[in-house]
Amino acid sequence: MSNQLYPALDLLNNKLKANSIYIEIIICGAFAIELHGIRRRDQTEDIDTHTNIKIEIKELILQVSLEIKINKNWLNDQVSDIDLPKGSEKRFKEVKHWSNINAKVLSIEDLICMKVSAWFSRGNV
Repeated sequence: MSNQLYPALDLLNNKLKANSIYIEIIICGAFAIELHGIRRRDQTEDIDTHTNIKIEIKELILQVSLEIKINKNWLNDQVSDIDLPKGSEKRFKEVKHWSNINAKVLSIEDLICMKVSAWFSRGNV
């Protein structure tokens, strides 16, 4: 599915541009791992962002999902309430692909910290 996420971001960028909207997203999770060049057996179906997504952006995200027939939560802010590792903003990697989306990715080290934290929070001891 992640191969559909790139066209989804491209289409979202076009919609943002048409509305003169600029957004910043901080990408976490499996898609962030892929952006670091680490390929997984199973492709992710969504992009988790630590950034709170405004309602007007959520509407554009829904439009994209309907147009290219992917999960309506393909870009979501479900991890926006989780604390990022201390100092992580200094280690963000910028992804420069889109004119109206300023995308930043957590460092590999910070992604590992978040994955381990999530694993323990689920009671996996």
